[in-house]
Amino acid sequence: MFTLGTFPIAFTVVTLLAIISLKFRIFDKTGAIASWIIGILVFMFGGWKWFILLFSFTAIASAFTKYEYSAKSRLGYAEPKGGARSWKNVVANGSIATILSILEGICALDLLVAGFLGAVGTAFADTLATEIGLLYKGNPRLITNLKKVPPGTSGAISPLGEAAMFLSIAALTILAYVLNVANLSLIELFALITISSVVGATIDSFLGATVQAKFICPICGRVVETTTHCNVKARHLSGIKLFNNHVVNLVSTFLGALTAILAYVALLA
Repeated sequence: MFTLGTFPIAFTVVTLLAIISLKFRIFDKTGAIASWIIGILVFMFGGWKWFILLFSFTAIASAFTKYEYSAKSRLGYAEPKGGARSWKNVVANGSIATILSILEGICALDLLVAGFLGAVGTAFADTLATEIGLLYKGNPRLITNLKKVPPGTSGAISPLGEAAMFLSIAALTILAYVLNVANLSLIELFALITISSVVGATIDSFLGATVQAKFICPICGRVVETTTHCNVKARHLSGIKLFNNHVVNLVSTFLGALTAILAYVALLA
């Protein structure tokens, strides 16, 4: 349950980590501020164990974002600013987990623990599938029709990306079990995180392939997810203009959390 007594510890730990994240360019300045706010809220309302889960996702995801960064950059799909993520990315991936943490601090329900694991698991699975999947030597396939598409295409999947997704599931399961965050056996915990993460990440890919906005650069002719490319305004090509990658991440983490809650109910039935 929430208590003001945890604030000094939360403030010290989260502030120190925010400073480190800036030094190692895990976040830019806006991302560091957003992560600091989310970190404080999760630590104080969800507890230190929930914070460790969220921090572990952030640290591992950042490591793989920077892994083979030059190779991803040559493809044109590396995260900008050397992999330092902005507040939009932090909010898109962390909002649902933060809301569930606040509710946990008020209500302390096991359903909220499951939802938190589903939200973090979805963000974790999607990030690793993307960052490691970009290194796949062949062409990935679009999730909607399994046709081969260029690397970096929204909604594309590959064997390497799928393997990375299950790596994230295994890591989160082990950490959650060691921390004893849920009243579940190891098998039950693995099943819950697997189902919710796979569903959430799959929805993310499907939305990326269908409704996510795509733009074409008038300079290089590349299809991109951003409204600008090569320092010029990109032309809208398909999808819903306001439905960018951040909106996709927000929706998928919400549905991953909801799936985890439903899976938890089913496990107890």
